[in-house]
Amino acid sequence: MSMIRSPGHGLAIHGLIALTWVACIPVWAWAGTLEGTATYRERIALPAEAVLKIELIDLALPDRPRVTVSAPTGAGQVPLAFTLTFEDSMILPQHDYALNAEILAGEFRFRNTEPYPVNPLTQAEPILIVAQSVSQSDPPSSEPVVSEEQLPIIGVTWEATTIGEAPVPPGVDVSLLIEADLRAGGVGGCNSYFSQTTLTKDSFAIGELARTQRSCGYDRNMLEQSFFQALRTAATWTVEGETLTLLDASGKPTVMFER
Repeated sequence: MSMIRSPGHGLAIHGLIALTWVACIPVWAWAGTLEGTATYRERIALPAEAVLKIELIDLALPDRPRVTVSAPTGAGQVPLAFTLTFEDSMILPQHDYALNAEILAGEFRFRNTEPYPVNPLTQAEPILIVAQSVSQSDPPSSEPVVSEEQLPIIGVTWEATTIGEAPVPPGVDVSLLIEADLRAGGVGGCNSYFSQTTLTKDSFAIGELARTQRSCGYDRNMLEQSFFQALRTAATWTVEGETLTLLDASGKPTVMFER
């Protein structure tokens, strides 16, 4: 059972969401929970029809099905408390996880600009997700963003095959997924990472990269650094068949991926 409530309204429950599949958990599994609060800093009251959506994502496999809970918040003020319930068997060893939060009501829209890292099975630190107005958090662009239907780069998990002129070693996961809202993430060869992109029909720019802090040995760490540098220097992109190529300002490929 998952709920969202507003601490500012005592214990008044604004929404109650049942994750029906949790009731079908086998007797040898157990349900984990993540509890926290979501807020924003702007002095704007919550509209009566506002909804809070909390999403648990696997940063290593960002296109994997997610656990999501959403419920009406009711009119009033933040912060909003939430409880998200999940089956423990969905948490994979050695994978990094994070939370996304959105507060929505028509044009009223807030979200966190970077996924909030969590340890689903052993989370000890309090969870406080600070969202920002979408209009304030979106990166500036001199050109309008092309719609998702016109951007074959979006919504696909791309696996890197070549970084610069060096092939990616077999069995090493180096990936990129760009969501419809232009948030990006994947695995750099060792760590999960996430950022925000700016795209047009041919230009590419990635913002500051946030990542987990795992160490995987010298060779893997150097590969990851070269991949992150290749993402930063990419200025354009092309998709031909099953291949995505990022290129620098001179037209030289920085990374090649396969779908």
